[in-house]
Amino acid sequence: MIFGNKETFAIECEIGPKVEGSTLIFGNFLLWAGGTPIGNFDEGEVLTIPAQALYNSCAIEGQFVDASLSDLSEESLLDYLQNVLYGMQGSGLYAIPTWIKQKLDTQDRSPPRNSRQTHENGTEKVESRRTDEVKNAWNKYSKFHITYGAGELFDDWFVIRLDEPNRERLIWRKMKDGGDAAVYQVELQPNEFSNVVRTFLEWFRSQTGWEAKPRAKG
Repeated sequence: MIFGNKETFAIECEIGPKVEGSTLIFGNFLLWAGGTPIGNFDEGEVLTIPAQALYNSCAIEGQFVDASLSDLSEESLLDYLQNVLYGMQGSGLYAIPTWIKQKLDTQDRSPPRNSRQTHENGTEKVESRRTDEVKNAWNKYSKFHITYGAGELFDDWFVIRLDEPNRERLIWRKMKDGGDAAVYQVELQPNEFSNVVRTFLEWFRSQTGWEAKPRAKG
């Protein structure tokens, strides 16, 4: 089934046979933007993973606006958000957000207890402040990465949604061989993204009985 228009934005989904003894819903899933496929349709996926990720995006409709990001070129925008969110790790399902990675690194560098006094005289406060800064950046910008947590089939793609007056923009590129591929963009009509997603989710629920979980705050 295809929902939407492949030349602007669409979702393609096929629900696979039910697996005996499992409550998981398997199948194939793909996004289309500007006539270009995004994802790996042949790989197969637990369909509730991308469905939940898209539901989460619809749950914060109206929050994809940022004038400072709109001032950037498409390539600069992708570079900036990928760096601030993930550093040089990539953008797939298993990429660790920068603020978590920095917190873990800080814990690894913590000194023995007998040198705790020296540690607390500045270093710990600086590291804590840096962790807070990158965590705040994650909270501010992660919503723009609409395929975050959407499944392994999107591991090679970095897809951003950015809304502006009278239009919605999808900007993406496929990461390959450790380098950056060409940058793509498509402009959608207001509410086009959410309308397609909601139509898909209604169909998916009617076919499977699945209900999305409320989007976690933060």
